[in-house]
Amino acid sequence: MFIDGGDGTGTTANGGDGGEWRCGLLMEKEWENYNDCERLAKAFLQELTTFELPLLKSKAVIDANLREKENFNELKDEINRQIIQAQADIEDLKKQLEESKIESQHKEECEAIRRLIGMQPPRSETQKVITDLEKEIAMLEAENTAGSRTLELRKKQFALMLHVLETFYHVSQAVKSSANSFLVCSPAGLKGFGMLVSDDSVL
Repeated sequence: MFIDGGDGTGTTANGGDGGEWRCGLLMEKEWENYNDCERLAKAFLQELTTFELPLLKSKAVIDANLREKENFNELKDEINRQIIQAQADIEDLKKQLEESKIESQHKEECEAIRRLIGMQPPRSETQKVITDLEKEIAMLEAENTAGSRTLELRKKQFALMLHVLETFYHVSQAVKSSANSFLVCSPAGLKGFGMLVSDDSVL
């Protein structure tokens, strides 16, 4: 019978050596330790696999998020490019609209002028009116020239008449003075004075 000493050594009841028993016991413990290690290793691998799967899933999610971010950035750049292009197109359309308004206004003005021209008489009639007015103006100018000449002639005639009247007045005054002197000097002059008086009355 084996008696355990508490420190891994013991003796048999009959006082024999327990070396064989100890060796068997150690082998048994090592085998149990090996089984425990194997069991723990399998459990660790299982637990590691349990942690690895979420990590792989997280990595896949992160990669997907990165790809989605890249796609979003590309989409954002494309949207910004389209916005810039749309703004440029809007500016071009504004310019075209202004040009169209100006062109439309010009067309309306041309149409108004065309209507005004259409309301005017024909060119031949207008030319006839112009010719008649030119003839009338020429006649008026001729009449004006003739009237000016006639007026100038009348002015000269009137001036000549005034000159003649003034001369006649001075002569008559001289004659009267001479007649008065003759009447004072002789009776025959009285008769002559009477004749001069009668001549003055005739004048």
